[in-house]
Amino acid sequence: MAEYTEEEQSFLDTLDSPELTEKDYESAEEKATELAARDFQQDEGGTAGTFYSDLSDYTKSAYERTLDAREGARQRQAAGLEDEGLFDIATELSGIARGEIESDERRRTRESIETLASGQRGLAQSGTGLRSAARLRSGEAAAQATQLIGGAKLSEATELEREAADDSLRDLLIQGRARAENKKLRMQELAYQRSQASKGFWGDVLSGVLGAVGAVGGFLVTGGNPAGAVAGASVLGGAGKAAGRSFG
Repeated sequence: MAEYTEEEQSFLDTLDSPELTEKDYESAEEKATELAARDFQQDEGGTAGTFYSDLSDYTKSAYERTLDAREGARQRQAAGLEDEGLFDIATELSGIARGEIESDERRRTRESIETLASGQRGLAQSGTGLRSAARLRSGEAAAQATQLIGGAKLSEATELEREAADDSLRDLLIQGRARAENKKLRMQELAYQRSQASKGFWGDVLSGVLGAVGAVGGFLVTGGNPAGAVAGASVLGGAGKAAGRSFG
């Protein structure tokens, strides 16, 4: 059962939620009961009197986690993000686009600006003598200017990064849905091919059975004439193939 991080769940919340079926709910109940029977341990503060209520709370929590996991799996499948690598990329892009995740590049840039401003203050504070006060003021002014200019540039770059991340995520989801749809069509195609092959196989089997029956019947009806056996086998054998193709 998949457990999603806060960032992953936040991203899943932006995707369309598939409708869960009655079977999903029943299966979740069974899974929750199984997990409770296997994993439940009462807290140290629990008593015999609270055992069943504690067990019930644990089962309910397991039930909700199971449903969330099923919903998340359906969402990822519909979005073509079943692959863990693609899902991680989409989660990061979504977080960046919504300002919930700081990219490594932005973090390094922000830290560089902070380091530069701190270095200017430190350099000014290292001076001594009559001009030390002036150097402090100058260093502080330089640090503030660095923070001001750097902050503005950082803010501007952040907006551009968010827009780029949003565009990249949109492209990824479009491609993902196309992959999911292609996979669905491929599965339907494979199912159809398998169905046709199966029908052909069972048609051959039925043809063989009915052909043998027809041969015996034709042989007997014509008083032991081999030609009657051939005709009977041909007629019923063809009927067997036709019946086999109609299976399913």
